[in-house]
Amino acid sequence: MKGNRRMKGQFFLLGAFMLIALFFIGLQFGKPLLQTRSGDLHYIHENVERELPRALNLGINESRPVEVLSNFTRYLKESLYFVNFSALWIVTENIDFDMSSPYTLNVTAGNFLGYEVTVNITIGTVSSNVTVPDNQTNSTTFEIAVIGIDPGTFDMNVSFDGTSKAMEGVVLNKHNLYALVKLQRGNDFVKEELVEPTS
Repeated sequence: MKGNRRMKGQFFLLGAFMLIALFFIGLQFGKPLLQTRSGDLHYIHENVERELPRALNLGINESRPVEVLSNFTRYLKESLYFVNFSALWIVTENIDFDMSSPYTLNVTAGNFLGYEVTVNITIGTVSSNVTVPDNQTNSTTFEIAVIGIDPGTFDMNVSFDGTSKAMEGVVLNKHNLYALVKLQRGNDFVKEELVEPTS
């Protein structure tokens, strides 16, 4: 009877040892046991790209486009705590528009990159550098003569930190949004631009 008990104990010890050995053999050494799916960054990025213009439209409807877009971008930064989210956006807005004289265009840069940045904005032959502290906005105005075949549009170039984007045919009588959005988690990285006229 004592012999059987000892054999049962040894059998259970041997079985436990084998299970533990199989567990450790199945591990990939040097990598974490649990890994999050990398494909979700693209889905998150698509949602951000869809919602930024909506936030700007909401702000336009409330007569405070930059404030609402800034608040929404800060909300994204707080909500997406599980990834490294950063963004820089440019919003254009007509202050006045008269086809017979130069018109005034307000251009606002919103910086949520995590550091101060200087953005060079060029419209036609007029260029301006706008320095924007992190998590803030800064604006400048352009006076542009309406010329060309299609006086309802203009060309704009935005450059900062080695990134340059030329936008042709930007619509005058609408708010326009350019956004560079970056998402990163570990080795997974998504960086894309969005250019869209809004209401």
